[in-house]
Amino acid sequence: YFNASVNSKAELIKMLADNDVLIIDEIHRLNKDKQDIILSYLEFDKIIIYATTTENPYFRVNPALRSRMQLLQFTKLSEQEMFEGIKHNLKKHFPDYQMDESTIKVFVKLSNGDYRSCLN
Repeated sequence: YFNASVNSKAELIKMLADNDVLIIDEIHRLNKDKQDIILSYLEFDKIIIYATTTENPYFRVNPALRSRMQLLQFTKLSEQEMFEGIKHNLKKHFPDYQMDESTIKVFVKLSNGDYRSCLN
């Protein structure tokens, strides 16, 4: 696991050399130099990388690096999906706890499609 906002270039090189799979969090924070290092490992199929970003990768990730990746976009959940999920979780994990549906709908609305936020 490599966090682009806190881990150093030396740590990146070590992780790339020591692992077959690497998860990079906040890849949009990597400068061009670090992205080029990753590119050299991907070009020779030395590693599999899973990267996350909250930014548009077409603006923040090197095109050569991006062309060697498959991009997946996760969209926010609908209010109905959130509502059903929260109801299910309450029933499963807190069977003795009662919350009326209008209260659940308020939490869903306030969380703006972020399920983790709604659970908290």
